[in-house]
Amino acid sequence: MERFLADLRSRLRAAFGVGLAQDSLPVAGLVAALAAAMYWWRSPVRQLWIAPVLILGVSLVAVVLVTIRQRWSDHSIARIADDRLRTDDLLATYVTLRNSSPSDAFTSVVADRAEHIAETSSAAQVVKVRWQPLRWIVLVAAIGAVVAFVVVDGPGTRARAQSAAQKRRIGSEADKVRDRINELSGEQLTPETQRIITELERVAERLDQTTDPLQAAQVLESGASTIDRTPAAERLSRRTAQRGLERSLQSQPLPQGAAEQSASEQLRSTAQGLRDGTADPGSTADRLDDLAASQEAGNPDLAKSLAEAADAARSGDSERGAQALEQAADQQDVAAGKAADDQQASETAQGMRNGAQDLQQGQQGQQGQQGQQGQQGQQGQQGQQGQQGQQGQQGQQGQQGQQGQQGQQ
Repeated sequence: MERFLADLRSRLRAAFGVGLAQDSLPVAGLVAALAAAMYWWRSPVRQLWIAPVLILGVSLVAVVLVTIRQRWSDHSIARIADDRLRTDDLLATYVTLRNSSPSDAFTSVVADRAEHIAETSSAAQVVKVRWQPLRWIVLVAAIGAVVAFVVVDGPGTRARAQSAAQKRRIGSEADKVRDRINELSGEQLTPETQRIITELERVAERLDQTTDPLQAAQVLESGASTIDRTPAAERLSRRTAQRGLERSLQSQPLPQGAAEQSASEQLRSTAQGLRDGTADPGSTADRLDDLAASQEAGNPDLAKSLAEAADAARSGDSERGAQALEQAADQQDVAAGKAADDQQASETAQGMRNGAQDLQQGQQGQQGQQGQQGQQGQQGQQGQQGQQGQQGQQGQQGQQGQQGQQGQQ
């Protein structure tokens, strides 16, 4: 009898598991097939192929776990057997009385009859597994659809390829920005250089978070405008004045200077010449007046210092003239530093603008190619419809001609 109860429990678990699988797995399969179809049709993320697979896998595991954890007491199993075998609760009574004393006559009779039923019956007679082939066909078809949608290339494949290409282009521009950061970090870190590096780091971080090439182009354009904040006219005027003074003093050095010296070095040498009396005040003043005139537009402060030095030298105040020249030398050094900063900012911003333009052109080219493919597909469909219409017209004309010939006969 105990063996019969154990067989019934196993049979019940199998029937429960099959029923649960037939009720839930086809639905899960259809949901997974729908998810796979969406992945095949539109999904831009390659890793989402795992979603329909997870739906099927989780559903199957859930069915197995629920089936394993399902429990039936001996009494409930005996009641089920009594109902199916029509034994008037004999087996349930046996389960209730089986722990009673075997000397009890009633218990002995019940036990004997229960053992006889267990020996002459089988678990398959009591519990029948109801198979529903249509549901299994639906499940197999859904699994096949999932495999097909995941494996076969579709519109989603092109979307994912496009998304990957866009990420590569944006990543390439982010790498260029970081390369520029490394270049600037290897140079002397002036406050302006540090400002440029900080902005470049912000741009690189935003590019890492961007997937749209047009949005990435806007990030680069915005960063370029922030970095290159000096108006072009002002930058050009300042650079022209600084470089013009350098070229002028290289081609025609000051009396106390040398062609191989920078402008600031020649100004300091001339200041020393005024102090020790080796510089001719008259010729020095005339030369400084010329230099002051050349700096009025691009560097008014330097022009003022040079003019002051010229007036002091002409009036014989050598010390005041020397101090003015030293101040002019410091201003020329500052101008040279600003010119270098302007060059850094201009080159960095231009590189970012070029990158933004490349992203915009690449996106426009891709959209144009997609539009051309769509137009070709539409034209092909129209041509096919036109050909079918022409064939139908010819068939109608042929039929009318045949009917006319029969009428003449």
